[in-house]
Amino acid sequence: MRDQRTCDDLRSHAGETATMEDRWKRAAADLANYRKRAERELAQQRQREREAVLQDWLPVVDNLERALMNRDTATLESLLEGVQAVYRQATQVLGHYGVSRMQTVDTPFDPEKHEAIALAPGRPEGGILDEVNPGYLMHETTLRPAQVIVATTPKDEERRYGI
Repeated sequence: MRDQRTCDDLRSHAGETATMEDRWKRAAADLANYRKRAERELAQQRQREREAVLQDWLPVVDNLERALMNRDTATLESLLEGVQAVYRQATQVLGHYGVSRMQTVDTPFDPEKHEAIALAPGRPEGGILDEVNPGYLMHETTLRPAQVIVATTPKDEERRYGI
């Protein structure tokens, strides 16, 4: 009788084990399908975002093309006005995406936002004297650091070069 109960218990546990294993396999398959779907939707969203950005830039490219097409007949003044208009249009597109140009001259050097490409005598020490290439922020994140010339005192330069 006891052996019969043990066999019945084993059969019962075997059935429960098979049920649990089936549930586990289904859950694992559901998770795999969810991951694939999420990756596909994320890729589609990124593609739509890229398309939106590029669509915003196409009018800028169109206007540059118009300027090039009229280069033989346009005056220097009208070409300059056209370039200024396209520049304003480009900065508006950048602004639409939260991109702005950094203000650097007469500010303290910040290695998170600036790349020092030269030192020059000047005051205040460690301040930015000139901007060689502008830097850009997207909201508060640095997209490209500004390339700048940093003020240094003559003693700092002597120390730096071992004079």
